[in-house]
Amino acid sequence: TAKLVDRAIADQITSTIIPKVTGELMSGKIARGLNVWTTGWATWVTVLRPAFHMRNEVGNLFNMVIGGFKNPKLLGESIRLQYISKQVRTHMQKGGIFKFEDALDDLAKKDLIGGTGYGHRKTTITPKDAYRLRLAQEYGIVGSSFFNDITKDISIFENTKKRELETLASRPKQLLNTAQRKYINNILTRHGRALGTFFEDNARLAMFIDGLEQGLAPSAAAIRTKEFLFDYGDLSRTEEHIKNVSRFYTWMRKNTVLQARLMVSN
Repeated sequence: TAKLVDRAIADQITSTIIPKVTGELMSGKIARGLNVWTTGWATWVTVLRPAFHMRNEVGNLFNMVIGGFKNPKLLGESIRLQYISKQVRTHMQKGGIFKFEDALDDLAKKDLIGGTGYGHRKTTITPKDAYRLRLAQEYGIVGSSFFNDITKDISIFENTKKRELETLASRPKQLLNTAQRKYINNILTRHGRALGTFFEDNARLAMFIDGLEQGLAPSAAAIRTKEFLFDYGDLSRTEEHIKNVSRFYTWMRKNTVLQARLMVSN
């Protein structure tokens, strides 16, 4: 087997760096503070920059191709499925339906997309659409991107700050609390995250469907998708601590391992 990381470097990281990040030198309060700062910083240097979204899309396409992606037309088909999925979630909220699959079936049966129903464009949900969306939901294909990861951390921060606000007596501290929340969660950052999530989910959905069309079992197609486009929620507890210090750790770790393995094996 080939050696991807020098043993001395690996030992140094394991024995010195990781314990400092996850041990006594990184208390819960410090870790939370770092997470807030890095989440805010990562938001402003990524979601509001069109160039970042374009580079991210090119990177996704590159990884898809080296992962065996064959049919670029599926990127367009995935846009249609994303539109349907959005209307399904709207139906879940407005119709009081708890399960995605139940809302999808009800929406298809009642033909509620477009016209007098949800959404601005008339679309018919075919049996193939329903099958693919059910599988994508079951195997967690969408919703595990970098932008979803940022959104998750922001929601935790928001809830924490709202609870703190209820106990703050000082007006200046209340204003600071509100300013911190608005800094990382405002109309600009929300739209930027939505755009990034759209591109990420589009690539994931297309990669997954491409695997199905190539004859892969749904589980194998899901594994391939997450191997080449990464599952940002798949981190150990130690790695979650490291992410507090390095916001892009997840991408660096997963992409470095992937590209190194491909270079060694090819």
